[in-house]
Amino acid sequence: MFFFCPETAFVRNASLNTDITGSTNVKSETAQHQPGITSDYYALNSTEGKKPTAATTASSTLSPTSAAPKSYLTTLSPFSGRKTHENFLSLFLRPFPLFLHPSVLWACLTQGTLIGWTVLIGIVLAAIFLAPPLYFTATKVGYMYTSAFIGALAGFLFCGILSDWSARALMRRNKGVYEPEFRIVLVIPQIIAGCGGLFAFGFTANDTFRYGWLGPCISFAFVTFGMVCGAVASSLYLVDAHREIAVETFTCLMIFKNVFSFALTFRGYDWLVDTSTKKVFVAVGCVQLGVGVLSLPMYVLGKWNRNWLGRGGWFGGKGKEREGNGEWEGVASR
Repeated sequence: MFFFCPETAFVRNASLNTDITGSTNVKSETAQHQPGITSDYYALNSTEGKKPTAATTASSTLSPTSAAPKSYLTTLSPFSGRKTHENFLSLFLRPFPLFLHPSVLWACLTQGTLIGWTVLIGIVLAAIFLAPPLYFTATKVGYMYTSAFIGALAGFLFCGILSDWSARALMRRNKGVYEPEFRIVLVIPQIIAGCGGLFAFGFTANDTFRYGWLGPCISFAFVTFGMVCGAVASSLYLVDAHREIAVETFTCLMIFKNVFSFALTFRGYDWLVDTSTKKVFVAVGCVQLGVGVLSLPMYVLGKWNRNWLGRGGWFGGKGKEREGNGEWEGVASR
């Protein structure tokens, strides 16, 4: 990590932020070089006619015209300096109000809940397979995680192939206009594989005398497959729809999934003892199905939501995103 993973953070040249800033000439030139992007795409992100804010000026000041190459010894430095002039307390508090942001809340639920259920399976796995009739050893229980690894790997390969292909296909059907909501279609395989895997794990792990170890093992793979699909769908949507606040939104994702998963460790085993594996995972499967259904209104109303928030909605007109570096006016104080 120290010798071969250099710091990759840098201050982007302001002229490259053509999707959130820039003049008509820049937009037109970009559209010419990218035929899939039309003027409708810029209508939602246009900053023309608006007075430059202090944050925009600071962003332009911070943005270098050209980045000088760094020597190898320079890349080994543990600290490469701050990339913003923003107050540290403001940066620290900024992500928390975003939990009320409809897109961020949807992404947290879509990604975080299924990650939590995957953790729940890990909590109860030993209790299920160490007991009769299988009498697994600790080593054999550890081997069960091989299916989770295969499922996650298959999910990454699947999403890597499908994510951009599906977005381009939907863009063609939308007359060449790209919209970030096209990323939400990856929730469909998450619902099929993730929810199906949770239900199947509940039924098969509840009767290992009948289904043995193979049923729960395959179900675990489907759960992790769906987990990856949901994580990719929510992450890509936030980056495409709200790139100006991408750092803050990803902070929210990490906070939610870690807190939720941590909370499950306190009750997961007790649920299994108090009821049964079947009832627990049928219940969490239904919860995950309900979370997946939320993607439908997010897909239908996502464009309206982005437009409304861009005009200062939700925060009463004082939370409008600052163009250029994704800062939020008034959010930290509120």
